[in-house]
Amino acid sequence: MNEDAIEGASAYKYQQEIAQMMFVSTEIENPDPQVTRLIEDIVRNQVIEMIIQSRKLAARRTSKYLSPEDLLFLIRYDRAKVNRLRTYLSWKDVRKNAKDSGGEGGGGAPAGGEAGEGLEETVVDGPLRVNKRKMRLPWELSAIFSDYPRVSAGLAGNAEDAEEEDEDTIETNEDSLRRLKAADDTTRRMTRDEYVFYSECRQASFTFRKAKRFREFIHAGLYLDVKPSDDTIDILGFLAFEVVHELCTSAVRVKTEWEGKRTSEHDGIRSEERAEDAQEESTCLAYSRSIRTAAT
Repeated sequence: MNEDAIEGASAYKYQQEIAQMMFVSTEIENPDPQVTRLIEDIVRNQVIEMIIQSRKLAARRTSKYLSPEDLLFLIRYDRAKVNRLRTYLSWKDVRKNAKDSGGEGGGGAPAGGEAGEGLEETVVDGPLRVNKRKMRLPWELSAIFSDYPRVSAGLAGNAEDAEEEDEDTIETNEDSLRRLKAADDTTRRMTRDEYVFYSECRQASFTFRKAKRFREFIHAGLYLDVKPSDDTIDILGFLAFEVVHELCTSAVRVKTEWEGKRTSEHDGIRSEERAEDAQEESTCLAYSRSIRTAAT
């Protein structure tokens, strides 16, 4: 690879998108380019590290293809993030199948070409009959079985109701409510034009209509033996956005804590100065009284 190719590969490709994501997370408009470049470097390094670790997991399965479960396994300890990703993929399929239903009856293949291992399709009844994919997590007990018992329609409804009340769903809802509350606090005093700009920034993505650019961004040809599927690209793009969000929110939290600590230290210094002044004043008064007493 010549020097021009290296420079082209290392060029920054997501400065505008990262600036938009930063505005949504921190309300900072037009951030310093050095900051957005630093964030893009961190995101690239993190995504490449996730690819390397996922390839090791795929190699243990004697597979050269990365499956969505390989990436999910890396974030298994962050339950809220796992559930957000599962919801994201499920609704992605719903939208795709609902769009396809306008043409050939909604029976399109899952996004990303070949479905990864551990993926199953379930039919959802509604105004549009679409296939909503359910992702089986590799560390769950049910993942070791290749077949599932068939469930009747009535029992399926009860199972769905029970599933809605499980811990994962509750935790996901709590996390979503926290994010929605933060967005509501951010947009509460916005004008119409500011809110339009905020809405546009919320749509910033690493992969939506940018799959080729994202593959170049993560140097997919260097770290993957085969072309990644659309699902893999979407998951990596989702995790890249999560990295930006966590960096921004953590930076704001650290800044707030530092300013609070600095304010408390400043107040402590001022209180100490006031105490010293009061002590000095009382000392002067006592000295003057002693002089008057001696004079009389």
